Amino acid sequence: MPDEDRAPRPARGDAEERSHRTFVNLIAAAFLLVLAIAIVWVVKTLDDQRKLQNCLNAGRRNCVELGRMQEPAHPA
Repeated sequence: MPDEDRAPRPARGDAEERSHRTFVNLIAAAFLLVLAIAIVWVVKTLDDQRKLQNCLNAGRRNCVELGRMQEPAHPA
């Protein structure tokens, strides 16, 4: 069988490079996941503040209690 028909074997450095790229991609994916969670948290917090401000601007005095009543109860 001639050598030209066989596919070249990957060098040891190629396997290490692939492993390194996979590791870097996993780190990047984890960072993006944390970033997305932080963005969702910030947007929710800003929305809650906007609702509180609208309540206060309407002249109500029990806005904090209304906000607490809307939160779901946490199981014990």
